[in-house]
Amino acid sequence: MASRCLDIPPDLPIEATKTHDDGTLEVQWKHDFLERGSMHHSVYRQEQLRYLALHPALTKVSNTSTVARGPRTLWDRRKITRAASAFEYSELLLRGQSFYNAIRAFYLHGIVQVRNCPESEEGLLALTSLFGPCWEGKLFEGDFSHVNGSGMDGKQAIRLHTLHARHQHPPRIKVLHCLGNDCGGGEYVFSDGTKSATELAISERHLYWDMTQGEK
Repeated sequence: MASRCLDIPPDLPIEATKTHDDGTLEVQWKHDFLERGSMHHSVYRQEQLRYLALHPALTKVSNTSTVARGPRTLWDRRKITRAASAFEYSELLLRGQSFYNAIRAFYLHGIVQVRNCPESEEGLLALTSLFGPCWEGKLFEGDFSHVNGSGMDGKQAIRLHTLHARHQHPPRIKVLHCLGNDCGGGEYVFSDGTKSATELAISERHLYWDMTQGEK
């Protein structure tokens, strides 16, 4: 499943705001970038507003976006293990501090792990809906049998392969989750593509140039 929620421009004009009796804040955006011009309403719960207003890391300076984001971190196995960016599924659904910590960790490292996610489509959809709409569609049954006669199918053990977003405009977030099967063994191997590209650009500039088709 892939979702694009990081394409939000930094200067969203507000048309109007309204507070409700239960403490929620409703914001009407002037131009909804998702709907290409039409107005969009966002509702923020009182707990969210209180957290943003009182969290120490967000009240040190006025520019909260700088504090919340910070510099991106290139990682390898040692660094990502030490960072321990793993979060409990049940805590993320509460949209509390754990959820905001996960968003920050995802921005810094480009990857987070979610533990104890239920083995169901509904459970996975509940998680991904926290991050944004699913623009690229969902794929719960991997079928690669049409790829060079590989015979790979999601119900069977498959050989070593890579999962790359081959779209012209790739999704900003990819969720990888096995809903459960009777295949034994198997491991996931993750790598930081940005780190690899950076090291290649420094050590083998001509190869980097050829692989990026002349793009710096």
